[in-house]
Amino acid sequence: MKIVSIQDVTINQHLSIIEQVSLKDVLYKWAGSTVQRLNESFPLEYKEDGFARLEVISGTEFVVPGNLICQYITLTTENQIVIGILDEDDQLKHGILSLDEILETTESV
Repeated sequence: MKIVSIQDVTINQHLSIIEQVSLKDVLYKWAGSTVQRLNESFPLEYKEDGFARLEVISGTEFVVPGNLICQYITLTTENQIVIGILDEDDQLKHGILSLDEILETTESV
């Protein structure tokens, strides 16, 4: 995953229902879990304050590959998938998730 400065990307101000469902699917597959199980355990909430994103509901911890804690997932205006993650020092970082990373994870599950 390529870590970027949030100032270097332009985040969408709105996500369509199709984009929201697609992002959920990508996140769940990348994390190596089934959509049904995660919908029950780790619900995501759509928010548009500041920018559009699917945010992990407060009080839940969603660990993704690399033992990073996912805060949210969104799209740039160029359709790049960006995730907000907390690193080991609890600092918010922004990573661009590549198709190769998603495919590598889903193929090993």
